[in-house]
Amino acid sequence: MWTDPTGACGSNRQDIEKGRKNPSYDVLASFIKRLGISANELFYPDASEQEKQVQHFMRKFLACTEDERQIILKTLDCMAEQFISRRYKSSDPQNYE
Repeated sequence: MWTDPTGACGSNRQDIEKGRKNPSYDVLASFIKRLGISANELFYPDASEQEKQVQHFMRKFLACTEDERQIILKTLDCMAEQFISRRYKSSDPQNYE
């Protein structure tokens, strides 16, 4: 029997495709990995654009080493503080800069 890269053999794969069988967790996880998507994207395709952007970032973040993640987190924290500070400063009527 022929096996595809996801581990589903020919007849099982056809049964899954035609809705006669549900894939096992391992086969489903393999499909998700090969597609390069999150399980949320598969099960919740109507996610908001913001949620999709967060998932996109998280995939990249999780591919980094722990040291790289710490650098990213500190950088993002600093940038967010700057943006928030700038936004509050520009909306303050007392600010004449």
